[in-house]
Amino acid sequence: MNALFARIAPVVAAATLAIVGTATAADVNMTGWQTWGGIAATANTSTTIAVPAGSTGVSALSFSNLNFDAINGSYLSEFVIRVEVPGESSAFWSIKPSATQASGNFTGSGSGTTFGGNAFVIPAGTTSLKVFVYESYNDGGDTTQDARVNSGTLTVTFGNPPPPFNPCAAPINGVLGANTVPMNATSPNLDLNCGEFVADANKASYVRFVAPSTGRFRADSCVQTTDTVMAVLTSCGDTATSLTCNDDTCDYASSVSFDATQGQTYYIAVGLYSTTAAPPATLTVTIAEAFDACASPTTAVVGTNTLPMSAGAADLDITWAGVVIYKVNYLVFTPTQSGVFTASNCADSGFDSWIIMATACNDADAVQLGNDDGCGIVGGPSSLQFSGEAGQTYWIGVGAFATTDVLPEATTVELSAVYCTSGFDACAAPTVVTTGTTNVTVDCGAATLDLSGYWTPEFGAAAIGQANYMQFVAPTTATYEVGLCNNASDSRLAVLGACGDSTTFIAADDDGCTGGAPFTSKVSWAATAGTTYYIAIGSYVTAGGVVVSIDPDQIVDISVGAPPVNPCDPANIIDVTLGSYVVTTDQAFPDLDMTGSSCSFTNAPQTINAVKYLRFTPTATGTHTLSNCTDTGTTVDCRIAALSSCGDAFSNLACDDDGCTAGAAPFTATVSVDLTAGTTYFFAVGGYSAAATGPFNIDIAGPSGPPPCLGDVNLDGVVGGADLGLLLGNWGFSGTGDLNGDGTVTGADLGLVLGAWGPCP
Repeated sequence: MNALFARIAPVVAAATLAIVGTATAADVNMTGWQTWGGIAATANTSTTIAVPAGSTGVSALSFSNLNFDAINGSYLSEFVIRVEVPGESSAFWSIKPSATQASGNFTGSGSGTTFGGNAFVIPAGTTSLKVFVYESYNDGGDTTQDARVNSGTLTVTFGNPPPPFNPCAAPINGVLGANTVPMNATSPNLDLNCGEFVADANKASYVRFVAPSTGRFRADSCVQTTDTVMAVLTSCGDTATSLTCNDDTCDYASSVSFDATQGQTYYIAVGLYSTTAAPPATLTVTIAEAFDACASPTTAVVGTNTLPMSAGAADLDITWAGVVIYKVNYLVFTPTQSGVFTASNCADSGFDSWIIMATACNDADAVQLGNDDGCGIVGGPSSLQFSGEAGQTYWIGVGAFATTDVLPEATTVELSAVYCTSGFDACAAPTVVTTGTTNVTVDCGAATLDLSGYWTPEFGAAAIGQANYMQFVAPTTATYEVGLCNNASDSRLAVLGACGDSTTFIAADDDGCTGGAPFTSKVSWAATAGTTYYIAIGSYVTAGGVVVSIDPDQIVDISVGAPPVNPCDPANIIDVTLGSYVVTTDQAFPDLDMTGSSCSFTNAPQTINAVKYLRFTPTATGTHTLSNCTDTGTTVDCRIAALSSCGDAFSNLACDDDGCTAGAAPFTATVSVDLTAGTTYFFAVGGYSAAATGPFNIDIAGPSGPPPCLGDVNLDGVVGGADLGLLLGNWGFSGTGDLNGDGTVTGADLGLVLGAWGPCP
């Protein structure tokens, strides 16, 4: 369809200017005009009109017999006509002829709807104005035609523009509750320099509020999404009397809190953050007596608690979690006995809430845990579980998920407890388990198991919180797997040779069941028949040492696992030459632990996850580069190592994590290493974690040499004594001389050398 239209150069589209009567109006013939993009697109049709002598402003815009087509997916309502003083960002007027949200044809006359600016004063010395059309939403970029004018005339009327609207002439009288505030596009801006982005309240209107009592009040525009700025003044329109101002308190809308004296008059200003956008016809400003939720919180008990919800409560901006919770009210809880506590308002199915636990009231930095929708209803109530110590005070906050959510008058918070056994000795009588499923009760009175120096988890401290123990005697020599995958709380596992003794560490895991929520764990280890092992089961411990308790009732599954995959089995190795390869990780493959090798990654853990090996024999000596720098996405956080022996971290020649991007997303890797022609090397390719599954697009580059022939181990073009010596020197091992790729240099390889003796073909 676009091929049917052609751009019309601005010089061809020059307007027909007619000065009417006593030079008070100009008519612009818009026939053939086109839009190709946004306000700055050079292909949009434009012209200039002369300012008649003595004219001080533009007082009206109108169009007659206008007919245009919106094409290529553009809406009729995206077509904008604009008149402006060139170079003046505030002296302009733009209108939309149509409000229809559909493509097609528009025919009509009138003044349209103001899209930005309004009647404006023409600065002294201005001799011409620019008139042009553009798209308010640029479908398809600047190379796609959006609208074509078939006919029509724009009339620009000159004269003294009407005086700006005076919002202080008759501000509305505000009351507690919702107030509908009329907005006007010609209202003056209120110069506040307020907020993170140095915002003013543009095109401001005012609510006159006489305080009904002495105290603190809150006003907000949070029930709509309009990007607003608000302020409280003691004199209407006078910035010097501003008591407070705010921007973006509730999403992009705003709220202000202020202390007021009974009988005193205050002016609550509300305006737009944008200097160019047209205001809506009205905005809703809600005024409430501000409520200090920390002054007299409801005291919670184990059982059912009724928490009154005040809309005057403050919002809580938890910046470290990227969450804002609105109008948060609090319960205060001091347990008389240590335990694991669950707090929920699941009974309020219609309330889209957040629930938090904090160690101080209304302090974002004191928030320890938070939950949204934890009761299983999307857009519904919430639940969380936390460890509580006897005598310590905890604040349980409940607030709204969104600014537009209506708070109930009260919410029901159920608080349940599973109490800890003080000084519980988890090794006194560990639960005896066998293969199969066992229900285990975890006592939160157990001590934390410190595994520092033995285990490096991906997140948090190297510890198992509130570690309880299970005793397991291996019935046969095999690989066993213990898992907590059928539970729903953040757990950790470790296997030890002696109960509670970190020096007997064998294996540990955090989040191994899924790699994500609900962060349950599983771990495998090689066990010997008749040997006793102790399985530590406990909870996640944050980097700061906070224990995040698990559900006390845990389902433990122990099974005989499949033998671990041997990634160095010839069937699992990918033979490569110079070029590009796609490598996808397989979580059945073991991680390569680089701890203690010459490789040290900047970030823990010191492992390459689910390694696959690429076997490479260079045909020329020199520097070779291996990378996945071309990858994009969220699953390509690759780690690479070059080894001289498959699976042997201590044969590391070079390794890398994030080298392509200097530690930034998408965290792709590259290594450069000097290699010798004819020598076999192994490239270990895997992820930073189990979430980095690839596929990795691996590029191998380096100097090229002559193509090898079978038996030419040293790549000198002849199968001879030198090749035989290299093969015999590596007898019984993998790598150099393993011509048939079975993983071991044997007589079969010797036979291949002798059979190919002589010059290569």
